[in-house]
Amino acid sequence: MTVLGGHTVTVVGEAERDRHGDPIGDAPSIPVTGCHVEYLAVQETVETPEGTVTVSARAFLPPGTRIGEGGSVSFRGDDYHVVGRPLHRSTIHGEPHHIEVRLRDVQGV
Repeated sequence: MTVLGGHTVTVVGEAERDRHGDPIGDAPSIPVTGCHVEYLAVQETVETPEGTVTVSARAFLPPGTRIGEGGSVSFRGDDYHVVGRPLHRSTIHGEPHHIEVRLRDVQGV
């Protein structure tokens, strides 16, 4: 197993849906160790009375981690939505090395 860092995250997938598009049951959640999460930016908007805080981050996950565009990652008590498609990175020899995902959390909406 590739260890990219000392962080543990919980990967939350999408719940299955019935023929009408309604979710069936809970979304699967799987703890993943050996990850690295880094914060990229924090933006605060005070144009509304409530205000919002948007946190952008990037996570490096071990190869083989199942995560998609509609998934999310929980880290240190906050839930981040996956932005865009996960990037599967390889070594110079073409072997899977890690998965990189962009994350975003918006609070105060």
